[in-house]
Amino acid sequence: MTDSAVVSGASGESSTHSPYRRATDLLQRLAPGKMRIGFLLGAGCPLAIRVDDGSGKKPLIPDIAGLTEQVKQFLSMDENLKAVANEVWNRVSLRGIAVPTIEHVLSHIRTLASLCHEDGSIDGFSRKSLVDLDQSICKKVKEVVNQTLPTGDAPYHALASWIQAISREKPVEIFTTNYDLITGTSIREAQAKSDSRNSKGIDRFHASNHALRTRTK
Repeated sequence: MTDSAVVSGASGESSTHSPYRRATDLLQRLAPGKMRIGFLLGAGCPLAIRVDDGSGKKPLIPDIAGLTEQVKQFLSMDENLKAVANEVWNRVSLRGIAVPTIEHVLSHIRTLASLCHEDGSIDGFSRKSLVDLDQSICKKVKEVVNQTLPTGDAPYHALASWIQAISREKPVEIFTTNYDLITGTSIREAQAKSDSRNSKGIDRFHASNHALRTRTK
């Protein structure tokens, strides 16, 4: 494997691209303690952590497709919610979404519920059945993603340690669209190991999963 590649531009001219050099340049730009830095951790990040399930390696937390499948299996065994869940899934599919995920389904459930009075119904769904389905899905999601980081050398730990190692004037901000809490866990573990020389390293954690945690308490 080489550390560079020849890239042709739109004009036909060729230039050499070195991934190693680009990575080094990026690290140098991120190193100064005066720069404001933010990270966005997308949906695929938890897949980088692999654990042994007895028959091979699997992600510690599944992607949205795997999470959706586990939720569907869970609902299929609930006699009180199975029929409602199937009907909602079918409705979402008829809206042009060939393979609905729990995000599509939850959005549809909450839209229907918002149009119902406290004891009302809509399109054959009672508000209670919609709320019960919503809460059951969230409860299962919470169960699946509530995992513990297996070791101290996961990519999440590497990021937290890198942030903690540099004294900064402004705190680093981390944003995530994920439902899991392993980002916060790795940060707290890094803080626990710190000798407090970098008290401003990480002191703000923004996560869109706050709403999910609130709904499933």
